[in-house]
Amino acid sequence: MTHFTFERTVVICSSLHVIMNDPFTYTSHAMSVTKSIISLTISLHLSVAAAYDLVSYDDMVQKNGFESVICEAKGDCFYAEPNASNLSSCTFEDPCDLLTARDRLSGGDHLYLLAGTYNESYVFTEGAYGDYDMIMAFGRTHGFQSPAPDALNRITIKAYPGHVSVIDGQYNTGNDIGADCFYTDQSFITISDLTFRDCKIGITVGQNAINYDVTAVLLQRNQFTGSHFINDNGGNIAVFSDAIDTVVQNNLIEGPGSAAGSMNSAGIYYTHDRHIRILNNEIAHHRTGIHYKHDHSPSIGDTGSVIANNFIRDVSIAARLNTRYTHIHNNISTATAGSFSLNHCSGATGEGGDYNTLTNNYFFDLGFNGCSDAAMDQGAFQNTLKNNIIVSRFFLHPWQATPHETTMDHNLYVSDVFENNVAYNLSQWQTHHGQDANSIHGTPHHNNPALTTPSDYQLLPGSPGYQSGDDGLDMGPDVENVGLIDGG
Repeated sequence: MTHFTFERTVVICSSLHVIMNDPFTYTSHAMSVTKSIISLTISLHLSVAAAYDLVSYDDMVQKNGFESVICEAKGDCFYAEPNASNLSSCTFEDPCDLLTARDRLSGGDHLYLLAGTYNESYVFTEGAYGDYDMIMAFGRTHGFQSPAPDALNRITIKAYPGHVSVIDGQYNTGNDIGADCFYTDQSFITISDLTFRDCKIGITVGQNAINYDVTAVLLQRNQFTGSHFINDNGGNIAVFSDAIDTVVQNNLIEGPGSAAGSMNSAGIYYTHDRHIRILNNEIAHHRTGIHYKHDHSPSIGDTGSVIANNFIRDVSIAARLNTRYTHIHNNISTATAGSFSLNHCSGATGEGGDYNTLTNNYFFDLGFNGCSDAAMDQGAFQNTLKNNIIVSRFFLHPWQATPHETTMDHNLYVSDVFENNVAYNLSQWQTHHGQDANSIHGTPHHNNPALTTPSDYQLLPGSPGYQSGDDGLDMGPDVENVGLIDGG
C-alpha cells in the first residue's frame, strides 16, 4: 500500500481553515475520507491565530509510485512538453503542448510540465479589458472539462518531479514588452515548482473576474527571476480584488533590481485584502518587497490575513501595507530591505493600516504612517506591537499628534521612537506613551554578525532580548521558521 507523508500542513475543507503542526500520513485509498475526519476533529482544538505553517490545498503526491496510483488509476494526469504537438495524447510517453493539455483539464486533474523552456505566448482576450500576451491563462473565455474544479477537486499545475520547467516571458526592460506568463480568474488552482523567468507579471490572480470570487488559489515552491512589471501596480506575483483565500508560500521571488520600476512594483503585489496568506517566501532585488496598495475591503472585514516567516532582503522598500486585521509575524526585514511601513502615504482618507498585530519580527526600519501631510491620509491606528526587534528609529506617526492608540510592549529598541517631530529614548517614551513597560533598549548579539541568512539572526545567550519576550522566548523571530523550507 502506498503512503504519502505530509508535513506542517493545513487542511482546507470548503471555508473551514484548520491548523496541523505535526507530521501525519495518509493512505492513498482513504485520502479524502481521512482529510474530512481530521478537519472536523482538529478544528475543535486549534486556533486560527496559529496559522503560520504552510497551507496544503492539494495532495502534494510524491514521485515514488504516483504515476501508477494516481494517474493511471484515475486517469487524472496530463503531461506537457515545450514545442510538442497539439495532436499528442498528453501522456508521459506522448506529451502535448501546454494549451492542449490545459484544455483537457477538469476538477481533480494534475498537469505536469516536463523539463524545458515554455516560451510560446498567445493573445489572451479579456473582453472589454483588452488583450494580453500569455503563456497560459485560465480566464473567463476558458471553460474546464466536466467536472469543474472545486474545494475537494483542485487542478494542479506543476513541474514533473526532478524536472526544471521554465516559463519564459522574454520581457525586455527597454521597451516594456513581454508576456504576463500565467493568469487565472478561476478558483481552486495550484501552481507549483515552476521557474518563471523574464515575465512581465509572473502569475496574476483574480483580475477582471465577473460576479464571483476567485477562491483558494495556491502558489507555492516557484522561483521568479529576471525582469518583471516595473512601471506601476504589478510584480512577480499580483493578486487582485476578486481573489479570496489566496496563498503565496515558499517561493523564491527575485526581481530586476532594487532601483528598477516605481514603488508600486513589487515582489508580491496585492489589492483589496481578502484573507491572503503570504508565508515563507524569500524576496529580493525589487523596488518594493510586498505591496498592499490602497484600500481594504470592509464588506468582508479584512480578517484572517497573515504575513509570516518571510525573508526580505536587497530591496528598496521592504513593505508598503494598508492592511487591516492582519497578523504580521516572524518576518525578517534586513538592513538592505528599507522601511517596513504601515499606511504609507496612499492619499485617501481611512485607507487602512489599522488593527494589525506585529509580533516577533526583525525590522531594520519600521514606520507607521509615513505621510507628512495628514489632511487626506489619517494614519495607522490601534495596532499591536510586541516581541519585535526594531533596529533603526521607529517612526510612529512621525508628523502627527493624532492619538494612534498603539499597544506596545516587550520590544527591543536599538534606537529611539520618533513621534510628531519628537525623538524619545526608551525611558522618555515609556513616560510619554505610558506603554512599553517591559520593553528594553540595547544592541542584539546575533549568531553571525554578517546577517546574510535567516539563521544568522539567532540571538546569542546573554544578548539583549534573549528569552525576554512575553512568553519567555527570544524577542524577534524564530529563525528556524523564516524563509524557504524544504528546498523552496
